[in-house]
Amino acid sequence: MGIFFVLFSKIKIEEVIGVLGHVKPALFFLAVFISIANNIFLSSDKWRRILHVFGRDITLKEAIFMKMGSDPIISILPMRAGELTRVVYLRQWHNFSFLKGFSSIFFELGLNFLAVLFFISVGHLILNFSLISIISYICFLSLILFITRKILFKLRMKEELINSIRGSRINIYNYLREIIYVYNKIGNRRLLTLFIYSTVFIASELANFYILSEGLDLSIPYPLVFIFIPLTTVITSLPITLFGLGTREAAIIFFFSKYGSLKQLLSLGILYSSVEYLLPVVISLVYTKPFIDRLVTTKEDFGNLT
Repeated sequence: MGIFFVLFSKIKIEEVIGVLGHVKPALFFLAVFISIANNIFLSSDKWRRILHVFGRDITLKEAIFMKMGSDPIISILPMRAGELTRVVYLRQWHNFSFLKGFSSIFFELGLNFLAVLFFISVGHLILNFSLISIISYICFLSLILFITRKILFKLRMKEELINSIRGSRINIYNYLREIIYVYNKIGNRRLLTLFIYSTVFIASELANFYILSEGLDLSIPYPLVFIFIPLTTVITSLPITLFGLGTREAAIIFFFSKYGSLKQLLSLGILYSSVEYLLPVVISLVYTKPFIDRLVTTKEDFGNLT
């Protein structure tokens, strides 16, 4: 919270409250709706589909339970270490190996990373719009996808090419092999579907920031939102502050300093953090205790208790 102390030493808290009090209600509630739909329902369904390609089918209801139950833990622990709880849950209740569990997490993070790169690239393209730049971008992207597909296929067919990874201190060989196996098994159509899910997930976060900025009468060009909000997300994932609070607001002030006053941007950062991150976590707290109870109880023991 030290960053908040520095920020509020430059501006009175009453001024920030005054700005927040003038947010447009319709846009605020639209952002709340998008946040709940995106962070609870869409993200749960996306991970359910990822688990399916790794060989484990769960219902959407259980996926939501796991997502909501683990989210507060993930938010508190740095570098998303709380993702381990989902892996443990799958092991306890579905006899899903740790290898497959961790691999599914890495696979999801990889899809989100590609979606982030996609929006950053689109933002740069819009800011530097020209026919040549668009053609170059499409050709470059097609080449990268083609090369990646070929490399992963070769690695799947010739696993000895990645045996050297076994010597590293953190043995990621088995995880890499599992991800490569799944990548080559699911096919382009299903992979595209999962990428679209990740793209919609990231797009919803970007849309919420833009909607809330409009709600505070800030005119921030959307290509800059495409570029700087993903970067802000990366920065706030570092273990600096709890929930990224303070860090996120400071990054927003830095990246968008030309488009609002200090009190406006600080208010926007607080509003965005509250709607996009704190609200889903607060809602999820209802499921956290039952989720933790299941972590320390096997499916058979739980049945005996009930």
